[in-house]
Amino acid sequence: MAAHPAAAAILALAREKADVVRRDATVEAAALRESARQEGYAAGLLAGRTEARRELQARVVDVEERCNQEITAHLAHLCADLEDALVEASTVIGEVLAQQTLSAHPERVRSLVEQALRLLLPPVNLRVRVAPDAATALAGVGDGVEVSLVVDEHLDGVDFVAESADGRIDGRMASRLAAIRAQLRDA
Repeated sequence: MAAHPAAAAILALAREKADVVRRDATVEAAALRESARQEGYAAGLLAGRTEARRELQARVVDVEERCNQEITAHLAHLCADLEDALVEASTVIGEVLAQQTLSAHPERVRSLVEQALRLLLPPVNLRVRVAPDAATALAGVGDGVEVSLVVDEHLDGVDFVAESADGRIDGRMASRLAAIRAQLRDA
C-alpha cells in the first residue's frame, strides 16, 4: 500500500519539526547542564571560601590567644627579674650608704647596739660581739647595765651580735639587709 503523498509530506514535516525540537532540546539541555555546572561551581567556590575564611579566622584567634599568653608569661618573667634586680640594687645602695654613715659616725653604731640591748630582757648576762673596728666606739656601752664586749674577728665593719641568756639580736649588716630584701620581695 502506497502512502498518500500528502501524508508523506506531513510525516516529513513532522520529522523535520521533531528534529528541530530535538536539536533545540539538546542545545537547551546542554546550556542548562552548563549553567547548573557553573552555578554548582560558584556555590561550591563560595562555600569553600566561606569555610576557608572561617577556618582562617579561627586560626588567627588561636594564634592571637597563644601570643597573648606567651607575651603575658614573658612580661611576668621580665617583671619578676626586674623586681629582683631593683630589690638587689636598692639594698646594695642601702648597704653602701649605711656602711659609710655608720663608719663616719660611730655614735650611731653605739645607738643601734643600745637599742638592741634594750630589747633583750631581762638584762642578764649581756654580751655584745663586735667587729674589731667597732670595739673602741662601743667601749662602755650598756647605759648602766653590765655588758661584756667581745671582739669577734668574724664580724666586719659595723657588725655586731647582742646576746643574753634568753635571746639574741643579729646586728650584722648582711642579716639586716636580708630581712629588708625579704620584706621588699613580699610587699
